[in-house]
Amino acid sequence: MVKFMRKQRSLNQIKEDISIRLLREKLPQEWVIHSYGSDYGIDCVIELFDFIDEKKKIVETLGENFFVQLKASDCINYTIRKAYSRGNVAKGGLTQNKEEYIDIPVANFQLDMSDIATVQSIGTAIPIILILVDTESEKIYFICLNDYIDKVIVPEDSKYIDKKTKTIYIPLQNEINNIEDS
Repeated sequence: MVKFMRKQRSLNQIKEDISIRLLREKLPQEWVIHSYGSDYGIDCVIELFDFIDEKKKIVETLGENFFVQLKASDCINYTIRKAYSRGNVAKGGLTQNKEEYIDIPVANFQLDMSDIATVQSIGTAIPIILILVDTESEKIYFICLNDYIDKVIVPEDSKYIDKKTKTIYIPLQNEINNIEDS
């Protein structure tokens, strides 16, 4: 007797659906999330629109877009990261004053090196935002990967390319919610 398996959904597929739903709920209603097809490091493109009338009946494109790498997790590690006073890495090597720092609450996320390489190959012309969805708390955090790679990863770890993953520290202050000021 042949036993047939019914179609199944993985936990990752469920988390992906949750993350997309939460993102839509928390972004401004006038913004558009465009699917990007097969996942090769970029999950969607967000196009910015804004109301052009006082009654908020007409929206118009701002001509701005950004790519999104959308990640979801139900077990995010939250910690405190020390941010040391430092010089501008664009003007020279990394210099830090270990006596001056602030503690920043962060969400830690392990990002695959293939994702980092994809962002680097695209360059800085188009912002690529890592959006991390905590499926347990339904909180969403973001960080600009282009800047994070150039200004944090590269200066702090010259051998990052030899690793399989790299921890990204996303400040909890970078929360996306449906409050206009955020």
